[in-house]
Amino acid sequence: MRMHHIGIDSSDLARSLAFYQDIIGFDLVERMELMGEELVFLQLGSTRLELIVTKEGHIRANSHIHLAFEVDSLFQIMEQLVRKDIKILEGPQTLENGWRNLFVQGPDGEWIEFIELEN
Repeated sequence: MRMHHIGIDSSDLARSLAFYQDIIGFDLVERMELMGEELVFLQLGSTRLELIVTKEGHIRANSHIHLAFEVDSLFQIMEQLVRKDIKILEGPQTLENGWRNLFVQGPDGEWIEFIELEN
């Protein structure tokens, strides 16, 4: 078994696409409508993200799921976040195992973790 995609509800598809493409680096793979929802699939390496927009534009209840992206340089990501006026919610911090991380919030309240593994 392997992960196919991570699904996130979006209240504003243009804003979500700008965030995940411009900030994170995802590429648009596919758009479709299915069962009353607009679905947009994005790809970054082997990670596939599904943005879901309901006809009513409603966001379902928040969950405790977060997305974690491994980065080569946490410092470079921090510089990019500051340039784009993205607020850091937690971190940067060094974990007990030597990894360094920080968290930001995505356009619909989802938590995004950037993590630099110990070199």
